[in-house]
Amino acid sequence: PAVSSGCEKSRKTSLSSVGRSLVCRFLQIQVENCCRLFSGLCKCVCRSFRWRSKGYSDSLFPCRPPRQWTTSTTDSTMPQHYKSQLAALIKVRGQAGFSEYEVLKIFCDVCESLAILHCCQAPVIYRDVKVENVVQNDMGRFILAESGSATARFLNPVAHGKKVVEEEVQKNTSLPYRAPEMVDLNSGHSITTKVDIWAAGVLLYKLCFGTMPFGESSKAILHCQYNIPEKCKYSPELCQLIRFLLEPDP
Repeated sequence: PAVSSGCEKSRKTSLSSVGRSLVCRFLQIQVENCCRLFSGLCKCVCRSFRWRSKGYSDSLFPCRPPRQWTTSTTDSTMPQHYKSQLAALIKVRGQAGFSEYEVLKIFCDVCESLAILHCCQAPVIYRDVKVENVVQNDMGRFILAESGSATARFLNPVAHGKKVVEEEVQKNTSLPYRAPEMVDLNSGHSITTKVDIWAAGVLLYKLCFGTMPFGESSKAILHCQYNIPEKCKYSPELCQLIRFLLEPDP
């Protein structure tokens, strides 16, 4: 298999070569504009998915503003019609996996959930994007469940102290999905909404290949070492999207 490492581009790179899908367009504008959507796209994407006055949304569960997200979601607190979890579906599919259409459908749904958070007046970082936190609602949409990890506070290890940032990272994130700036606090990079973009790339890889790109290895994350099979059933454009998302330089 081909090994992707030593990536030189940043998560600010254009996605113009990937296509015009909503997923690609959303991500392109997210990273090119410091993770804030242009007002035009914001209106387009959020017309059906924006925060309403009472906090209702069909792209997030349980549909409360992030400042009220204080507890972790468990099976006992999830309504019955939100019982279907993406992690369970991946397990059921096994080696057969998903078609490219299914992968993009699921990924697009997750991106719409992130769009709601990232285009708030004070952008919100979900911080714990992973297959275990994606559930399918009764309309068949895949949405981000409440994880208790979301925050509008951007932390910097230099300004706030490495110990403070490390505690936040350990408490609110999962190692396989952590961005390099979360693993190497000596880099001095701030923890922003861009960590969700990296985690979305890990999730997309998991959807495609059924495994984690970096496993539990911090070293692999730091050096951007992961394998994309030379022969796979997915298009070169989809594989390129994974490579784009997993750029180590925020």
